[in-house]
Amino acid sequence: MIEGIIKGFAKTDYGYTVDLKRGVSFGIKSEYNYIPKIGDFASLKTHNGNGIRGLNINGEKIFYLTDEQLKEQRRQWIKENRERKENEFLKNKSKMDADFDSLPDCFKIRISHFRENNPNFRIEYEPYELLCCLDAIKIANTLKTPEAVKKYSGMNYDERNNIVKGLSDGHSGNSIELAIMLSYYYLSDPEMVIKFHGGLCMLVGCDKYGHKI
Repeated sequence: MIEGIIKGFAKTDYGYTVDLKRGVSFGIKSEYNYIPKIGDFASLKTHNGNGIRGLNINGEKIFYLTDEQLKEQRRQWIKENRERKENEFLKNKSKMDADFDSLPDCFKIRISHFRENNPNFRIEYEPYELLCCLDAIKIANTLKTPEAVKKYSGMNYDERNNIVKGLSDGHSGNSIELAIMLSYYYLSDPEMVIKFHGGLCMLVGCDKYGHKI
């Protein structure tokens, strides 16, 4: 259970996002007929440690989801997420193909390996992997040596931005570190570019990602 006092909220297409004083944010749908008020005391019942199962405000129940409702909510999210990814893939396929064609051979082999082992790789994970590979090449082309990449890896965000220009704005901490690691191997041992774990293997697992040694 997570509890806290509402410190702020914002209207959204589906209802509201609500911020608690302890740094927790959550969304609430309009169908629950609750309009947030600053100072209200919120009590969130969680499911499996993250998903929201229920909400009480000032001791009054706003909603509570049964196991079957949670399962249906999950099924619906998976369906909508899949449709969104498929639409994005179709929209961006031409550019993705061109970006792939621009890669050095070791990066092409790397991505082809994932494609061969996971029929859904292009839709599910290739945008993330391609982002890392493209920026790995930018880093390598700018820094020129493995030693310079290793030094770059230890710098903070502002220092890095002053050295390598034109990197994507879409990076997470994980993706930029992968780009740096791949740039290091590209300059020092291109065979490792092919062998190194996929960008989201730690999150989804190697088998699901398509990384098979």
